Amino acid sequence: MKNYQQFLQSVGGLGMVLLFSFTNVWAQRMKTTPEVVKQIDEQVWKPFIKAYATQNGALYNSVHTKDVLRVSPGGIRFGKEFHDQNLKRFASGKKRGFAPVFEFKFISRQAKGDIAYEVGLYKGTFKTDKGTRQWYGQFHVVLKKINGRWKIAQDQDMNNLGGQRVDEAYYQKTEGTILK
Repeated sequence: MKNYQQFLQSVGGLGMVLLFSFTNVWAQRMKTTPEVVKQIDEQVWKPFIKAYATQNGALYNSVHTKDVLRVSPGGIRFGKEFHDQNLKRFASGKKRGFAPVFEFKFISRQAKGDIAYEVGLYKGTFKTDKGTRQWYGQFHVVLKKINGRWKIAQDQDMNNLGGQRVDEAYYQKTEGTILK
């Protein structure tokens, strides 16, 4: 303890300034710049939302890499299998008049170079002959910037977290940045 106190006295204010400076530099490196967030929103999330609303499978596939890995409660799909299934699923939804509206609530957004990692919640809303229905979940995505465009490379979502169902109450109490 005495050695530690002597060290602090010898380093004094300069040491504290350096410590806070390095901490600030490290924290800044971990932040995703507003420009990167805007690029990802424009290149991935807004087209994603539009693809669901219009049931456009080709648009939905365009925001995913060719070798995407998708993990959901329904199983694991990747690459061509994932893309082919989307085309069929969206075509079927379009015939039925399915047009869900998505909203995302981002909890964490990090990027470094051409890789980004985002965590958040989603809320899907659609109309039926019995009224409006909603579904919720949490997502984790890894994005890659390929030829100047951001795309989803890995996508994992779930609707139960630690035994608790993600529902309207959970969605509302969770802090985050909303994108509609």
